Amino acid sequence: LVPGGDGLYNSTSNWSATDGGVSGASFPVAADDIIINANSLNTSLNINVLSACKSFIATNYTGTVTMTNNLSVNGTTNTGNITLSSGMTITGPGTVIKIPTSTTGVITSNGVVFDCNFTFSPVAATTTIITGNMQVNKDLTFSFNSTAITTINGTGTISVGGNLIHNGPVAGVANIQ
Repeated sequence: LVPGGDGLYNSTSNWSATDGGVSGASFPVAADDIIINANSLNTSLNINVLSACKSFIATNYTGTVTMTNNLSVNGTTNTGNITLSSGMTITGPGTVIKIPTSTTGVITSNGVVFDCNFTFSPVAATTTIITGNMQVNKDLTFSFNSTAITTINGTGTISVGGNLIHNGPVAGVANIQ
């Protein structure tokens, strides 16, 4: 994410092919990592179209990500991690969808509140590790395409302000309240 653009996810004015580079790159798709950091200068980002990425990594960023549409994080084989930067904001009517496709993924919230919906939607049995506490102010959904068990581990607690919806088996040691 680069500063100076219009803030819309699908606009090339907001993306660079390299960290700290100039705008003009295509917006991220399922095979790309989203990297938001100090070079983004806290530029706001609006997920204005149905979107996907391999991983979502925010560091040294205190701007706002507005979820007007859904963002799927689709990483494979120990990718697909979500790392949030302390002080940033995620808000809106859309949904962050974690779609682990194999093995283990990590969500590091760093105290950031998901003031939007959050869905776990694995395609096979997977383990997601929650680092620190995770708060979802709207609905938390566990949506499964099979009877495979999704394991949620970690030392943190997932707090839910909306509905807790699960349509398949969930296991693990992380607390969900």
